[in-house]
Amino acid sequence: KYFTGINPLLLPSEVIMEETYSGSSSDILFSMKCQKDCATLRDAITQVSDRIVEKSKKYPRRYTYSALCENSAIIHIPYQVSVMSLFEQYAMGIPILVPTPKFMWEIHDKHHVMMERTWYGVRRKRRPSGSPIKPVPGPVVPSWPSEFDPNDDTHGDAFMHWVALGD
Repeated sequence: KYFTGINPLLLPSEVIMEETYSGSSSDILFSMKCQKDCATLRDAITQVSDRIVEKSKKYPRRYTYSALCENSAIIHIPYQVSVMSLFEQYAMGIPILVPTPKFMWEIHDKHHVMMERTWYGVRRKRRPSGSPIKPVPGPVVPSWPSEFDPNDDTHGDAFMHWVALGD
């Protein structure tokens, strides 16, 4: 809508989960996908507290929703703007910690953590500087200028503008 001028039909999403948060474990799970210098970022986050445990280490194979509900919280470094597990965990009442858009840009710019924000990033594993299509001229909605290309993954202003509009 804000870039192409297409006014899509929005279908509401409702996630209903049977499991609910208990917080019986003091562990804070940490989850992240990363493309560049991952160990540096992972180490920096997990060294903040001995309560922070990588999800893949605590649950090396499978885990249940009930098991997730036992953790005090989950730290997410999202790999895209809309992550289904966030909806599920929110519906279960699990406290979720995510970076602000500005901090998300800082760690993405350095570590390429949100590579699935654009289709180009998914397919080519590179950060695009813009869309292959041109935006509609002028602002589509007066309060939301389309001055930023949603596929510009190289400039912080564009990244933060579009990430702020996400789920």
